[in-house]
Amino acid sequence: MNVKKGISGHQSGEGRTDWDLLSSVSHKLQDTKDIAADIPITHYVHHIHYIHYIHHYAVLPVYVPQLVIQSQLGQVKQQVNKMALSITTLDDLIGQLHKAFEGDVVDVDYVTDLFNAYKSNPIEWKTFAKFDRYRYTRNLVDEGNGKFNLMLLCWGEGHVSSVHDHADSHCFMKMLDGALREVRFSWPEESADSTSSSAAGGGGGDIREMQPIGEAVLETNEVCYINDSLGLHRVENPSHVDRSVSLHLYSPPFESCQMFDQRTGKKTPCKVTFWSKFGERLPTGAANKSNATLPESCKRC
Repeated sequence: MNVKKGISGHQSGEGRTDWDLLSSVSHKLQDTKDIAADIPITHYVHHIHYIHYIHHYAVLPVYVPQLVIQSQLGQVKQQVNKMALSITTLDDLIGQLHKAFEGDVVDVDYVTDLFNAYKSNPIEWKTFAKFDRYRYTRNLVDEGNGKFNLMLLCWGEGHVSSVHDHADSHCFMKMLDGALREVRFSWPEESADSTSSSAAGGGGGDIREMQPIGEAVLETNEVCYINDSLGLHRVENPSHVDRSVSLHLYSPPFESCQMFDQRTGKKTPCKVTFWSKFGERLPTGAANKSNATLPESCKRC
């Protein structure tokens, strides 16, 4: 390799000086300024292999492969992300979520990290926790500037949801208290949707029970994620003596979803309602007006 000495230090065989490479690294590291704007870029440079932080300038060896720099950039960005996830309160989490949803693309991994970073503190969310004796409740915490709905779901002993989809939205769920069992299902085959019409016409049709494809129990502070491409799910409080509270984020917000009969796979449209908003109980008529004609199981999507 023909290496030439440049006025700014060493130079690679590609004709790029060490300062050229350092500038390239700096520009790429600036991608992280939205989450760590107050931390000087030079504090990160020394984490990259072969780049030594010396006071306010860096000295590069004779040859620094660009791929090595790019690989290390990913690790540095992860470190920056971790530093940004200093979430100690529910308000901190809500503030970070607003920032995360400013654009049009949802970074599922980053939002999951935000949920994981928050550690449940009942003093902060008990205002939003409203229970009903007969079914679980959906309690709105924040409307996310129209980009998402953040809510507490409160589950009495043995309460269970129907098998349901998420209307093409992202669903993040974090346990705040107690435990919940999540059971996932694949989408039913099209023939299941036509069971009723086939039977009415005398054709019979196949009735196919939906089969679980996965199951997990979430304990306090654990997080899970689902969207319609991953399947459907049913959520239940497995305890008959303890209540549970979970934090959910749906993006974009939706007002209806589909409920599925596990025995046949037949789907039914369901309106979803809130039991309370921002800690205030909604009037019974307002909460149930939009779905008063639907069966009770439909109100529990």
